[in-house]
Amino acid sequence: MNYLSATKKLTNEFKARGQQTLTAGYQYVLSKKLSGNNYGAYSEWHNSKPDLFTTSWVVKFLSNTKQWVEIDERHITDALNYLKTKQNPETGEFTGEVENQVAEKSNEDLTADVAISLLENNKYVNKYKSVIDKSLKYLNDQFDSINDSYGLAISAYALALGKHDGAQKFLGKLMERAQNTSDTTSWVQGSQTPSSNDIKTAAYSILALMRLEKSADARNIIAWLISQRNRQGGFLSTEDTVIGIQAMTEAAKRRYSGNFDMDVYFTYDEPNKFINVHIDNGNANVLRKEIVPSSDGVSVNGNGTGVAYVQVWWNFYEKDPRNVSNDYKIKLSNRKLSDESLNLEFCVKYEGQGSPSLSVAEINLPSGYEVDEDLSNDLKRNGVKVTKTKKKLY
Repeated sequence: MNYLSATKKLTNEFKARGQQTLTAGYQYVLSKKLSGNNYGAYSEWHNSKPDLFTTSWVVKFLSNTKQWVEIDERHITDALNYLKTKQNPETGEFTGEVENQVAEKSNEDLTADVAISLLENNKYVNKYKSVIDKSLKYLNDQFDSINDSYGLAISAYALALGKHDGAQKFLGKLMERAQNTSDTTSWVQGSQTPSSNDIKTAAYSILALMRLEKSADARNIIAWLISQRNRQGGFLSTEDTVIGIQAMTEAAKRRYSGNFDMDVYFTYDEPNKFINVHIDNGNANVLRKEIVPSSDGVSVNGNGTGVAYVQVWWNFYEKDPRNVSNDYKIKLSNRKLSDESLNLEFCVKYEGQGSPSLSVAEINLPSGYEVDEDLSNDLKRNGVKVTKTKKKLY
């Protein structure tokens, strides 16, 4: 919605749809707010400990949402006051529990996350200036010890947002670690598969460069970031998709031209076979999908005025030569303990190559029996996820 507004393409229809989505998200977020001693904090899970990272991102979400839907400011100030209590008043460092292990964070990363949430909310920058200044000083002091690309990128963006002189040296150190080709820049080492942190590193570096008015230096990073989108337009996880879209939006706002008139040609198989897509101001916001019936590839060319994003996706199927069913050894036995109780032993062993990404064992109980809740909890404690479908059978 910020992008559509900046490019003067936010129609009443788009606005209504966006507000509906944001309102639903707002209500969901409030359901994660904790009370009692942890009032103002948020957690991804019910009846759980406060999560510093989640709370920081709630502030980011609410701050960006309030310009589009009605937000109770109380929820923002409650979260900010909670975050303030997690800062070391001497060093400026933020420390706290992060419940989501997928989002593992160092204290430097957490400090940068919180600083960004505070700085992106212009209304409260002056009120929390002391908190912000201490956090930025802490990040700047960690320059020599931060040696991972993601830490450098998120710190650079936080410092750039705060107009801190240290942003330049963080970006310089980050760019020294970059992997460059003729038209892309990334932080993926060698032939490794890009990770979520690689996506976020590129996105935060773009945001930092944009903030420092160095849009030209971000061009190859933007090209790499765009190439990492999946066919639905997202990336690998929720976090990197949010940051990735934010970076792409900032870049697109700066490259936008109101003079939009271009043709994109998909040529395939033979030179005289092509599909033409015309783009102008009337249909620039419309997602166009074309199926190219080619087995030999496709070339993409364009002419005219404007900037357009084009993705080419191809699908193919390959028969798996393995007999996967033989990779599993299954043992099943049961013993009747009484007229009302049955002991069921079920053992699955995987003997295939590597490790399976997902294995599901489905067990149907005899009519009239239900799973003992205590035993189900034992299974969960031993690392097995149990999903039960309760069905009363007669």
